[in-house]
Amino acid sequence: HELKVKKYKADSMDSDWHVRASAYDVLENLGALTVELKVQRYINDLYDGRGDVRTATVNALVGMGKLAAPSLIFAFRTSEERLRVRVAAAEALGRIEPVSSEVLTALIRGLGDATVSQVAADALVKIGRPAIPVLIRAYQDYGNDYSGVYYVAAVNVLAKIGAPVVPALIEALYEPDDRVRFVAYGVLDRLNAWTIELKVKRYILDLGRSFMYGRKSAAEAL
Repeated sequence: HELKVKKYKADSMDSDWHVRASAYDVLENLGALTVELKVQRYINDLYDGRGDVRTATVNALVGMGKLAAPSLIFAFRTSEERLRVRVAAAEALGRIEPVSSEVLTALIRGLGDATVSQVAADALVKIGRPAIPVLIRAYQDYGNDYSGVYYVAAVNVLAKIGAPVVPALIEALYEPDDRVRFVAYGVLDRLNAWTIELKVKRYILDLGRSFMYGRKSAAEAL
């Protein structure tokens, strides 16, 4: 029994999808298909060139929930030469519940990678509310030297999430970091969500900011 299990575990890493599928079936019949092997099976299948296999694999990984998240994050981050793998991993990460901080971090970082920025954004939109706090701080946390990439990406994703982001954006108006507030301003602009009261609040707060241009603009607006 042990020798059989060992053989089919080795076969489960074969480059041929049919050999892998057969090995997993045997392991399951032997009662030796652990959760780790199931995750490994589906991650390996992501690398298969067949679209129907990848679609079924994404659904299977989503069904495994948080158990599959670490391997999916690894595939999303490291499969530089396999764009289809990164796309499939991002799709699965956007559907796994409950969402973890590790998943959010991986997708937020993906916003700064031009190769996968769109699929990362789509996944974050799908996640919705749980992603709002990290998106509001994405420009602050990852926008080195005030790079506009994370500002634009965060504003776009938050605007697509829509009305549920507004309460968090109002809270962000009180943040001391310019980059957090700029994201809030940008999304409120995109959603056309500025009320007179909010505008007054923004400009009153900006009068106390450290940057001169902000104070001058606030004074002129008031």
